[in-house]
Amino acid sequence: MSIPANEAAHRAASDAEQIAWVDEQDRLLGSRVRADLRERGLIGRGTYILLFNSAGELCVHRRTLSKAIYPGYWDVAAGGMVQADESYDESAARELEEELGVELGDDVDLNSIDDVTQHIEEKLREQAEQAQSTQQPKKPTASEIRREQEEAEGSQSLREIYRKLASALHPDREQDADERERKTALMQRVNEAYENDNLLALLQMQMEIEQIDQTHIDNITDKRLKHFNRILSEQLRELEDEIHDRKMLIREQFLMDPYEDIRPKTVNAKCAKQLKAIREHLDDAQDELDALTDPKSLKAWLRDQRDMAEMLERVEEFDDMELMDTLFR
Repeated sequence: MSIPANEAAHRAASDAEQIAWVDEQDRLLGSRVRADLRERGLIGRGTYILLFNSAGELCVHRRTLSKAIYPGYWDVAAGGMVQADESYDESAARELEEELGVELGDDVDLNSIDDVTQHIEEKLREQAEQAQSTQQPKKPTASEIRREQEEAEGSQSLREIYRKLASALHPDREQDADERERKTALMQRVNEAYENDNLLALLQMQMEIEQIDQTHIDNITDKRLKHFNRILSEQLRELEDEIHDRKMLIREQFLMDPYEDIRPKTVNAKCAKQLKAIREHLDDAQDELDALTDPKSLKAWLRDQRDMAEMLERVEEFDDMELMDTLFR
């Protein structure tokens, strides 16, 4: 794991700190550099702080990359080593301030969970409000502006086509009952295509009802054609993603290789093979069930099950002995 320069500098400064050196009964023996304590396996005073929010939930935090132990890991506790000139409470206050980036002040009772939690939440809320008030809105890039314009123009193109189709196919304007039923069915297809932003389906509907023809298509401007191509390309990618997901589902269901090509003939063969295996398994289970209705067969079956269990137990014991032999060889 690579460590940024500022984190490396922080680790170097941390290793050089003078830490309270104690014995196993926490009697102060003097002070030692943190790195020296770690290298020699000596005991130093430390704090271990669990922090809860106002709802009583335990908070977690990510350890910095400058930590000598488990850098970058998530941790449920804050804290650290007690410096030579600190008490436990002073060290805990300093560590919390460093971890959370807030000043606790002398008026905070470190022995009161509610007092510490309330103070920290207020400070963090003040910092968030201050950051929000001073934050400048991000100026969109040229590519973002262009993409938004293209999306707006594409949506406008869809709306225009939809309105033309709705104007021609709206069933409420039709007097003939059969024609009203036909237009109702067509309008349902138009609504479904519009809801799914399906430009291709809308264009096909226009050609189906002869609202546009080849001459109309030939006269489409390059700019409008570009919008259509962009929308159709996005739809193509969505369809390709859907096809990929469905193929992976089929491979999973039929226990196929993740990269095996999916063809109807292949899938049908896999399905037939699995169906045959299931039927054979059901036949074997039925034969076994029929045999167990006979008391003699049931007694023999129970004896076989007991013998099999004993054999498996001996195999497991052998595996355990082989493992122990490997570990202590």
